[in-house]
Amino acid sequence: MMCYNREKIRKNGRLREGSDRITYKKSKETNDRIVAVARKLFYEKGFKKTSVRQICKDAGINHSLIYYYFKSGKYGIAQYLINEHIRKCIKALSKHYSYQSDYLLYHLLLLRFLFREISQDPIELECYINAWEEEQIDRPFSIETYTIAKGLGMNVSYTDVQTAVLMSDYVWKGLYEAKQNGILELTDSEIRKRTDLTRWMNIGLDKAFILEKIAVAEELLKDIPIYHIHLILEEG
Repeated sequence: MMCYNREKIRKNGRLREGSDRITYKKSKETNDRIVAVARKLFYEKGFKKTSVRQICKDAGINHSLIYYYFKSGKYGIAQYLINEHIRKCIKALSKHYSYQSDYLLYHLLLLRFLFREISQDPIELECYINAWEEEQIDRPFSIETYTIAKGLGMNVSYTDVQTAVLMSDYVWKGLYEAKQNGILELTDSEIRKRTDLTRWMNIGLDKAFILEKIAVAEELLKDIPIYHIHLILEEG
């Protein structure tokens, strides 16, 4: 009797495992379909003009279901695409410079590298800029900034870092909006520099030290080719 019960449990366990695999597959298929539809709409209509309702309609899913996969709706999808883009840029940049050489310098170089990639396509640039309308304070960027600050021996809390990152987000987006509206005449390089200064000076780094690192990062970038790594369009 005991053996029978064990065998029954084992078989039921297999059934559950099989059921879980089917559920996971369907879940992944739905997730991938949402992302594929959003990519198409973001590129054809622009990020701002794309609605969650339209994404759901084209993906053939219930309106509320999208928030199961992406709790922030289209902003969550955009962040997913941004994270994928960062991952690809990190892989490409690793062929030219290692974070182990100088973590702060690598960080400054990576930001310039990935933004140069995005800037090759104005539609993808629009998506990237507007994706930050919804604040993303708790993200890998904050953790990386905190790790760098601690590595430099700075006495800062994670809340200090999150605050500085959030402030620099506002500066970055505000400057780009001012540039796009013709209020300010700034180059991408100047906007990036002012954004980095806002973040790192609020954390406590010396301005001259940051500017020196930025200058080195900009020189290094000149020797790195453009890879045409897309934010929205699928590679290949």
